[in-house]
Amino acid sequence: MSPTGTAGVLANIGEESSFDPTLRHADQPHYGGEAHYAHGLYQEGGAEWNRYSAWLSKHHPGADWRDPQLQSRFAALNLKQNYPQVWERMNRARSREEAASLYASGYLKPADRYLQSRLRGFSRRGVPPVEAFTGPARAAPAAPLKPSDDSTDSK
Repeated sequence: MSPTGTAGVLANIGEESSFDPTLRHADQPHYGGEAHYAHGLYQEGGAEWNRYSAWLSKHHPGADWRDPQLQSRFAALNLKQNYPQVWERMNRARSREEAASLYASGYLKPADRYLQSRLRGFSRRGVPPVEAFTGPARAAPAAPLKPSDDSTDSK
């Protein structure tokens, strides 16, 4: 995803779970069982929780749903496969605020009063760049040196 889109996702994670991958609370009144609860970084509940749970069972049997890397892999895959228009629009967003708003309204879909409050917050406060969430980018480690064919070693 573009850096603009990624910043939009990260801003929503902050709003949804305060970056707590273990957060779980009841908020899906039309569902029973575990789908009644919102889970993790993205607060997957209802049909999205059922999809995440099935994906975990199929691709990572026995894995803990609280794993933030698995939550993020699923969220990206789910967004690309099941919300392709949201994915595309986020990648083309002209601002981090636009990307965050698209993700909130097109993927997360909180109750309208919460959505409107969140969108107003993005508009008023703005959405920081990715580095505000992750820290400064680091240079990739240098590739290991390979011995040269024209070595000057004495024979």
